[in-house]
Amino acid sequence: MHRKKELSGVILLCAGLGFLLSGCSSLPLIPAERASSPIVIDGRDNDWEHTSAYLNKSYPAMLVRTSHDDSFFYLCISTRDREMQMRMLAFGLTVWLDPLGNDHKTFGIAYPLPDQMGSFAPPMQRKKMKNSETPTIPDEAFQELEIIGPRDENRYRLPAMNNEGIEARVGISGDGLMAYELRVPLHSSKVFPRGINPVADSIIGLGVVGGEMKLPAGPIGNMPMPPGDGGGMDFGGDGPPPGMPPGGGRMMPGGPPGKGGFQEPIKMWWRVELER
Repeated sequence: MHRKKELSGVILLCAGLGFLLSGCSSLPLIPAERASSPIVIDGRDNDWEHTSAYLNKSYPAMLVRTSHDDSFFYLCISTRDREMQMRMLAFGLTVWLDPLGNDHKTFGIAYPLPDQMGSFAPPMQRKKMKNSETPTIPDEAFQELEIIGPRDENRYRLPAMNNEGIEARVGISGDGLMAYELRVPLHSSKVFPRGINPVADSIIGLGVVGGEMKLPAGPIGNMPMPPGDGGGMDFGGDGPPPGMPPGGGRMMPGGPPGKGGFQEPIKMWWRVELER
């Protein structure tokens, strides 16, 4: 019953050949519905039950919802897929916002940040995760976000909940649904110094990119395994969790390289029309 309710109003965006071309006209267009009540950024999807959800056929396990009011743009990404959850949490996610309505990476918010996992990482590393188990995210994890732009080298960090208007939170409910929420000011001001500032007839470009394990150059066989606390995953006697290959207790995080593995990033782009 819950599953049916969650999927109601979902619209499948089929990415045809035209969507593979660059330029704003090639991106699928989705509406950002005007919020009927305030949206609280708390890593839960309670405020999104009546907002239309969209999915990209390349990532059918991820539901995307957008909304706005007079001051802020809101984004919610939710998934029950365990592998997708681990990709987003372990390797991070960056949301790109283009005020021109294209797919230019001019203003980005990176969250969650892999180095902010806190005590969430050790249980994942030591214990074999079964499909019936629901992971929990401790309060101290993912307490910072990173602002990127207008160039990639322009980066600075803020608390995930701050006074500059940009807020993000990720959480996993008791029934295994992970919800990522983001709030960004629509316009820059003295109170909120960083905003989207849309200029293309209330249409902005929205990109969701991440979940990629980046390996150093060179043959994977020559790559040294990390030392004790250097980032490798030690699963102990229980072995690696589902989706990761057997063969020893220590391995590089993210599973094996190659097509279909964690090396392939999540990459979704839309044009979002702000409902007037």
